[in-house]
Formats: sequence, C-alpha cells, structure tokens
Amino acid sequence: MTKTDSLLTNLRATYPMLTFDTVQKAHTAHVDDDRYADLLVGALVRDVLITEPYESTCGRFAVDPEKTYGIPAPAADAILQHNAAATA
Repeated sequence: MTKTDSLLTNLRATYPMLTFDTVQKAHTAHVDDDRYADLLVGALVRDVLITEPYESTCGRFAVDPEKTYGIPAPAADAILQHNAAATA
C-alpha cells in the first residue's frame, strides 16, 4: 500500500462524512511547482477538490479549513503534509 493509499484509507475511515480523492499534479495549477507531490490528495467540497485546505479556492487568502470547507484541522494538516511531500 502506498503512502497516498494509506492516507486516503485513514481519512475515509476517520471522517466518513467527507469525500477524499486524488488528482495528478499535472491536472492542477501546481503543474510546474516542484514543491508539490505528483499525486495530490484533497477533500471534495461543493464539487471542488480542495488540495490546499488553508487557502481560499482562488489561492489569494488564508482560510480556516473547518469554517470554510468543513475539513477538520487534523485532516487538513495531513492533506497539506502529503501534498507538500516533495519539499520534505
């Protein structure tokens, strides 16, 4: 089981009221950004896969992931840590 699969399994078991999925970095605005992993994890919120839970969907503002998207902080932290894995 890959690190991504393990994270998805954990998130789905811990937060069954949320939907989690993946997207290839090549299909996002981060395509040329080496700070991100090639496979990004996100939470599906109002038909948008949120891969940056601490940013607004436009990427210009900092937000509280729980208040804005309904993503609990531990889940948001795990997503953020996974997606920034290329910098670790």
